[in-house]
Amino acid sequence: MTSPQPVFIFGYTHSGTSLLQGILRRHPSVFSQMSETSFYQFPHNYMHDYPSLDSNENVHGMITFCANLITKGHGRLLAFGSESLDPNLLSIDELNAIQATLSNSPTHREIFPKTFDFLAQRENKQIWVEKTPDHTQQAKRILNELPHAKAIEIVRDARDIFSSKKLREVRLRAKINSGEINARSRALLGYSDYDPFWNGLAWKSAISAVNAARSHFADRILTIRYEDLTASSESTVKQVCDFIDIEFTPEMLDADLENTADADKEARKAGTGIVSSSVGRYHDTLSRGDKALANRLLFAELRQHGYTVPTLSTSDRLLAILILLRSLPKLIVRIVNKFKHRGAAHTLDSLKNYVRRVLPS
Repeated sequence: MTSPQPVFIFGYTHSGTSLLQGILRRHPSVFSQMSETSFYQFPHNYMHDYPSLDSNENVHGMITFCANLITKGHGRLLAFGSESLDPNLLSIDELNAIQATLSNSPTHREIFPKTFDFLAQRENKQIWVEKTPDHTQQAKRILNELPHAKAIEIVRDARDIFSSKKLREVRLRAKINSGEINARSRALLGYSDYDPFWNGLAWKSAISAVNAARSHFADRILTIRYEDLTASSESTVKQVCDFIDIEFTPEMLDADLENTADADKEARKAGTGIVSSSVGRYHDTLSRGDKALANRLLFAELRQHGYTVPTLSTSDRLLAILILLRSLPKLIVRIVNKFKHRGAAHTLDSLKNYVRRVLPS
């Protein structure tokens, strides 16, 4: 049997990665869970329990972990612990079947896609789609390790992303102030708060990471813009379908609505379609200083993807510097919050991700 086609969705958080995943997931040939695995982002999650793969028991344990991660997602399984690892998710025959596809000395990063292959084949799907925004930082390595994989990069105007993040933070803080807060919301606010400088660096590095991968794998990466996906949905989705060799179906456009700026992920609205109401929202929601910093910091990348960047006045430049200075101490706060909410191992992996953002490969 031919192995399924792996497809990775790359793009910075709040860029429309979930929307694109939801569109593809509605195709009958596609296997994809509406969750993020964070497999390549946080290796401590599996290295702690499966440091060695020198026995069948450990290999089976790692396969089981990957299957749980794929079907339940990193958030529910690890970040917020709302679900536990199911040791019986795969039968012994299924574990042996996956193991038979591995090399004699398998690696952790080999087991993950092979498990994805098996789960897709079990559902009679020809393609599996994985979406974790921070995997974008490892785009080149992922495509190098999986030579038959393809990637779709979705890019959104960084200023609208900042607007989305800012509105989400306002919403979460309002929930805290009113006493209507759960552990998940408090943790989200603790380690993913809004800051135009650090968010800007992350967006910039996501663009740089895919640019670096494109220099080696240009024919395996398709870039689309969120604005085009929402304004010219059918033609953009057809372009995506052509790229991954599937037939377009109209049902793909009846995707679920998920807007984390306005509501929690659990508030996803089924089949409400694709909307463009948030395009250009930053004009009203960002301060003049935030917009100035974004325009100065991200000028080249915004222009690369066809976004208009105004000429900065002297006062705008001064405002950008003030926002930058205010942002510097927040890095320490972000690291402390990660340690408080998620522990030392998660914080160490996060610091490595920060390094990738500053020095993308």
